[in-house]
Amino acid sequence: MITSPTISLLAKALKDFQADVPKIAKNSTNPFFHSKYASLDDIISAVRAPLAKHGLVVSQIPCGDNRLLTLLIHEQGEYIGDEASTCPAKNDPQGAGSAITYMRRYALSAILGIAAEDDDDGNVANNNHQPHYEPVKATTSPVATSNGMGRPCQSCGANYVPKPGTESFSTICISCYKKSKSAPKPVSIPIPNPNAEYEGDSVNALDF
Repeated sequence: MITSPTISLLAKALKDFQADVPKIAKNSTNPFFHSKYASLDDIISAVRAPLAKHGLVVSQIPCGDNRLLTLLIHEQGEYIGDEASTCPAKNDPQGAGSAITYMRRYALSAILGIAAEDDDDGNVANNNHQPHYEPVKATTSPVATSNGMGRPCQSCGANYVPKPGTESFSTICISCYKKSKSAPKPVSIPIPNPNAEYEGDSVNALDF
């Protein structure tokens, strides 16, 4: 975290901002976990006027290597900020852009102290929450495809043919399902044992 030598004016302005900022509507839905969140556009639209009223501005700067610097700056020059980083789902310009937007949304909410996501009690971060798929509604009627009878994926919109036996609850295609299951797994790092050249314990990399 980085700060100016003093932040007393910024702290008071942030306190007054938080008292004035309206509740932000969570109009977007995560298609895999069915959780609600406010989009980046919705957050910016809600906070721009209250920030200006109290002499505050937020600057978010991509720093390369999928890093983002977010600064909260007071009109008198005081500031606080920090960097965030993430790994894009795809290593291409579209993937990098999506990762930057994702970080901007989370970092903006965090530095302003506002809630723009449903609270899942840490379940998604701890891999304790599996995607929830609602039973197929009557409106999701089968449609004819080149491969037979299919239905539209509720995530990407493409027509797909459900796997036999899953017709009553399948709502997304296999590609979207695999993406939802592709969270990074913990990596074990060997720790050398001074008493044996090739023996040793292992530690979960996520413990560091």
